Amino acid sequence: MRKFYFILMLLPFSMLFGQNMVNNPSFESWESSTVPTGWDVFESIVQESEHVHEGTYSARHIGGTSRLAQLVDGIVAGHTYEISIWFKTLEGTGDGTDARIWSYWRNADNQNVSDSNTDGDLRGPNNAYFDNNGHVWTNYTTNVVAPATATALNFEMRTYSGAVVFWDNLSVTCVDCDGTTPTLSVVTPTPNQIFPVGTQAVEIDFNVNNFSIGTATEGADGHIHYTVNDGPVMMHYSNDPIVIDGIATGSYTVNLWLVNNNHEALQPEVSTSVTFSVPTASSVESIAELRAGLTDGSVYTLDAEVILTMQQNFRNQKWIQDATGAILIDDLNGVLATEYNLYDGITGLVGTLHVHNGLLQLVPQQPGAPATSTNNVVTPLEISIDEFNNNLNAYESQLVKIVGVTAQEAGTWATGVNYNFSNASGAIVVRTNFYDADYIGTQIPTGSVDITGIAAEFNGVSQLWPRMQSDITSSMSVADVNAAARKVSVVVVNNYLTADNFTAVNTVVYDFNGAVVSKSAYVGQLPQGNYIAVMVDENGKQISVKFRK
Repeated sequence: MRKFYFILMLLPFSMLFGQNMVNNPSFESWESSTVPTGWDVFESIVQESEHVHEGTYSARHIGGTSRLAQLVDGIVAGHTYEISIWFKTLEGTGDGTDARIWSYWRNADNQNVSDSNTDGDLRGPNNAYFDNNGHVWTNYTTNVVAPATATALNFEMRTYSGAVVFWDNLSVTCVDCDGTTPTLSVVTPTPNQIFPVGTQAVEIDFNVNNFSIGTATEGADGHIHYTVNDGPVMMHYSNDPIVIDGIATGSYTVNLWLVNNNHEALQPEVSTSVTFSVPTASSVESIAELRAGLTDGSVYTLDAEVILTMQQNFRNQKWIQDATGAILIDDLNGVLATEYNLYDGITGLVGTLHVHNGLLQLVPQQPGAPATSTNNVVTPLEISIDEFNNNLNAYESQLVKIVGVTAQEAGTWATGVNYNFSNASGAIVVRTNFYDADYIGTQIPTGSVDITGIAAEFNGVSQLWPRMQSDITSSMSVADVNAAARKVSVVVVNNYLTADNFTAVNTVVYDFNGAVVSKSAYVGQLPQGNYIAVMVDENGKQISVKFRK
């Protein structure tokens, strides 16, 4: 197979050949800032207007084995297809294993088809990664022959952890088709799409090539016949979407085929189908009952009030909990819409359950109601590392606290990084999962600390995600014992703290409300009063001592 990499000054080969089979290939159309029109999978995608190859927009893809995919219908076995991808890796991100194509042929049953002649071109290439090419716009092009059972191509790109990649001007074109063979494909709904509870009508949007739709008197080639769940044959005489009315709960399969003006199916037959469903909602009374639900598209209504313990702009994610457990809300499409504040109470959430990297998520299906209470108090559950690691599912997404842990790394906190902390109970990964957290860029603590955060996991490995600076505090209870044992006292000399029997290399001063009032031994700016000094020596040992200024 022929593969090419081009830099920005060259034009993509797809401009020279047939019609592009990819819907919205240049990302000029968006349902919202995170939902590109016509794409089936768009994980961690954001509309981009600064880094573009052509036109107004591109797709900004944030890494983490994030996928961008579209099912391309109308593939004909034995024909050659040119695949062209323009990409650019954001300078300062990634490590060389940042992005790649990861596509599969699909058969009539929508199953992946492996093909030794083209697998290397469709995945990697050759199971490797795209060259970031100095962080400029770069083109990957390959020609592949569709295998015997292929009827579609799952056209997919992936971006990996630590990288930000921009995608633009994507194409799949047939280079040896005669340009006269009619094709028919469904744009929306996507295969097996689940519509919100209460949906009463669904539009079937389709693409037709090399065949004019209309009536005989209009000089058209023919029209579309279709059935819903093998019911009566219906006729459609325009390129407008087909509207399926009277939808109730359940699964629906719509079969479509092209016919001539005598209502005869074309030979060979040109047809396609799509299946979608509208579920019923089951009521649950607690998060524990919700977490026991099915991940098969079933819709659940959470009747009980739950408390919001964390939220972020990324994918509109929110973490909620009640007395029985907690769960992450992953609201990529912004369905909830309602604005909430931390520690608001929320009642009546409706959604489906999904699992991503081992983490159970609730995906909203209806807008959220206004908060039913505010300023609730949530006390983090204090657990040991050993308990957390051995019973992860019992605490997943809950606000927990682990005390007396010490970092194994030094330096400053960075976003999207795993840090190792440990104590006598074991070791745990503390991940900076919240990119706008106020502690990013500050020093990693050098002594024993207590960390509050969201209990999480990544493919079975437990992680703790601190939300904010106040979630990371010195383990003063342990330190006080050490200070007493060592008979350390602190005095103020020339506005600086001086300790006997202890050489401090780092000092933090707290008032009696637990607020940090100084991050050094200098206390000249403090008013007279009582304080607590937390000091760390060159060996990482920490003490806390009360003193008066």
